Formats: sequence, C-alpha cells, structure tokens
Amino acid sequence: MQQRSRWQSILIWVGFIIILPIPLLWLLNQHMVDTAAHIQAADEGLLAYSWWLGATILASRPRWLVSRLNIKTVYQVHGVLGVFALLAATIHRQTEFSFQPAIKLTGNIAWWLTIIGAILAIIFLSGWLTDRWPGLARFKNWLSHHGLRHQLIMWLHRLNLICIALIWLHVNFIPQVSSVRPFMLVFDIYTIVTILIYVGSKVLPFSRRQQAVVHSNQQLNDSTRLFVIDLQQAQTVHVGATFFLRFPGIHGLREPHPFSLISAKQQDGKQELKFIIRQNGDDTKRLDQVETGARVRVEGPFGDLDQTAQQAIQQGHPLVLYGMGTGIAPLIGISQKFAGHGTIHVLWSYSREADHFLNVDNQFQDLTDNKDFQYSPLQGRMNPKRWQEQLSDSEIENGEFIIIGGSAAILQVETQLQRIGVKGRQLHDERLTM
Repeated sequence: MQQRSRWQSILIWVGFIIILPIPLLWLLNQHMVDTAAHIQAADEGLLAYSWWLGATILASRPRWLVSRLNIKTVYQVHGVLGVFALLAATIHRQTEFSFQPAIKLTGNIAWWLTIIGAILAIIFLSGWLTDRWPGLARFKNWLSHHGLRHQLIMWLHRLNLICIALIWLHVNFIPQVSSVRPFMLVFDIYTIVTILIYVGSKVLPFSRRQQAVVHSNQQLNDSTRLFVIDLQQAQTVHVGATFFLRFPGIHGLREPHPFSLISAKQQDGKQELKFIIRQNGDDTKRLDQVETGARVRVEGPFGDLDQTAQQAIQQGHPLVLYGMGTGIAPLIGISQKFAGHGTIHVLWSYSREADHFLNVDNQFQDLTDNKDFQYSPLQGRMNPKRWQEQLSDSEIENGEFIIIGGSAAILQVETQLQRIGVKGRQLHDERLTM
C-alpha cells in the first residue's frame, strides 16, 4: 500500500508540474505566428498560468486526489506550484513588453497580487519560514493578535481567483494569442474547469462536507478542550484521520480548521467523532463559545497515518509513536488498532502537569498488558540524550517513527533523532495547525 501511495504521489507531481501545461504550450507553439523571443515569453506566461490553475485546484482539496494521497502531499504540491508560477510570471514580465495599456495594466496588477498572495501564504498559511526563523514566527503572532486573523488571511489568499480573471483578460487582450482559436478554446476550458472546481468545493454540499452537531464541548484545562460532534451520516473513518471543521454560526470559526481525531464510534446510523483541541490559534480560542447542539460543517477524513503504521507492523519493524501535547490524540486510535500485532512504543511529551490528561493516559495504560506495547509519558522537552535513554537500539536502527506536533517542534525532534542515528526515511510526521 505504501508503494502504491508513493507512485500516486509521483504521478501527482509529474501531472501538475509537467503534463498540465503541455496542451496549452503545444497549441500555442503550433499556431502562433510571431518571433521566437515573443513565443518564448508567451510560453513562460503559460507555464505560470497553468501552474497557478493547478495550485488553485489543489487548494480546494479535491476528493479524487485526497482519497488517494495524504493531504500533506497535496499541500506540498500546491505550495511548489505557487512558487513555480510566481517565478515563471516574473521571468515572463522581465522578458516581454507591450505598449498597449490594457495588456500592461492587467499583467502588472496580476503579478503584484500574486506577490502579495505568496507572501501571505508563506508567512501565515505555511511553516516554510516561520518554522525556521523564530523572530518571524513572533511577528506572525503579533500580527494575528492585532487583527490579521486566520479568517482574514484565508480571504486574502483567495486573491488568486482575481489573478486568474486578470490573466484571462490579459491573454484575451493580446491579438497574436487571442486570434489562435484552438488555443483559446482549450485555454478557456482550463479556466472554467478550475473555477468550477474551486467555487464548487466552497459552495456545493458535497458528501465529503457533512452536516454535524456538537455533542459536547468540555474544558480539559485553561487552553485545551475535548470536543465531541455527531455526524448525521456514518462513514468509514480510519484511525489517526484529520477532519476540517467549521462553524457557520460563529464569527471567526466560519473558515475550515484541521483537527486530528481521537476516536470514531458508530451508533444508530450516526457517528460520534472526538477531538482534543489546543486553543493556541487566534480563532481556536473562540471554541469556548461553541455550545452543545451548534451546527458544524465537516470535511474529511484525510490522512494516511494508519497506512504508515500498518506498513511498519507488516514488515516487522518497531513502530515508535511520538505525540507532543495534543498531538497525542490521533495516536490513541492507532495504538488501539495495532496493539498486540507488533512492537509499539508510544511516547507522549507535555510541557506541564496540567497537560497530562488522565483520560488519555488511562487509554494507553490499558494497552500495556500487551507484552510488545510500551508507553512513556514524559514531562518537558526532548533532547538527544533523552531520546537515547528512551529508545532501544532496535528502534533507532529499524523503527518507523510517526511524529505529531507543531511544525517547528517537529523539525527540532527530527534533527535530534537523526543525530542519534535514526535515518530520514524512518521519519513520518503530521504537523498540527493551530
């Protein structure tokens, strides 16, 4: 199954980066009459547009993709396509020139909006820079606490739809291009299909976005809640899955936020989903306003942590599960499913005793009756010396590690593990979005 997933990932990378632009490039180069320099500049613009459309499609989390891939790969391809599109658009802008005001205006506005969207996405919606530069992470938090909340950033990120409209106009204003009928037909089809996919994912009531109601909303400590919702229609849910939840009736929570599942239970045709949520984000702090019976829109499940765990068990490798803080939540279901089927070591680190939840701890303690199951709750941060004390030689050499926590913390942990001899290919992670 892991091998199949790897091939599917490769196909997605190749499909969006290489195959997607080919029909447009071929049609334009076959039919456009102009100098070689102008055709090359047009090709650069087409690459940018094709990759921008691809990034927009992936932003909608299409089910035909996420049902076959883990969502982390989808977001990785989305981010890379956005960067490639910006680079290609910049090269196109530097190598092509037009005296026609409409062509210049639409192209320049689209380029600047792309720059703004990319900056917002890199700083607020990804950890590419904030995970590595603590100063920038603090600046991001400061901005968030002064009005630039997650919901506003998500709407600003949707400037890409305006960019698509501007680039479509830009191309139609260029007579050498817009006169090529076969090209323009395919160009319009690409544009329309992308907009339909994106808008449809936000508006249409697909089966993957189900209605649910809040069953309970319990405070575990001053910053963590146990959240239980009832899906109106039961579905197959794998352990360790991620769901996107949004609350239409609550300001600040109308945009989808990802949360990792503790457990799922079916009863009377409905399904109960449990989550442990840490209220670190500017919007998630509003979760204490959510009352029992409130409506929830649910999208998912996403993720393939259970496949990674199953692969390790089937191959006879020790499975090391490490959760930081509320990152322990999805590891409960994985542990319960595979305990007794192979060697499993669960490590849970928490910063303070108030974050050591007894109901979570008891679920792991119940599994220690299995002789090949080990559970290690640890207060405080990990370091290479502490890892060596906790892990066996077999786990370091042959173990498959699943690590769940904040992005910056995961980078530190993976560096520590590699320092004591764990290879990069042994590490699998899922990063929590706060």
